[in-house]
Amino acid sequence: MPLSARTIVVAGATGGVGKGMTLALLRQGAIVVATGRSEQRLTGPAAYAKDAGPGTLITHTVDVGDADSESVCAQLSAYGALDGAVIATGDWGSPERTGILKTSDTEWRSMIASNPTSRRGSPYWL
Repeated sequence: MPLSARTIVVAGATGGVGKGMTLALLRQGAIVVATGRSEQRLTGPAAYAKDAGPGTLITHTVDVGDADSESVCAQLSAYGALDGAVIATGDWGSPERTGILKTSDTEWRSMIASNPTSRRGSPYWL
């Protein structure tokens, strides 16, 4: 397995992209630390990943976008050195959820500009 014994954190593991990444990493043998802000929503990854593959799933409730980044780092350091991170969080446009091809240039530029620096989508804590 290419990712056997590699520890990968998935921030936003309760959403669609996060769930897919969690499953893919588990199938490759990774130790996946699936994070989310809701303990209740983290029961989802545990249920769908039960027979996903040879990897190991660990769920951890934490807001990786918390302003207290030292606290976030301290919580995640309990799992040892991280070999990788997937940031599956961010702003995906207006609440109206237009299709990607119908997204205006202005809205697209706004999403691209806000995601790298947004509170929820920022990997600054790594």
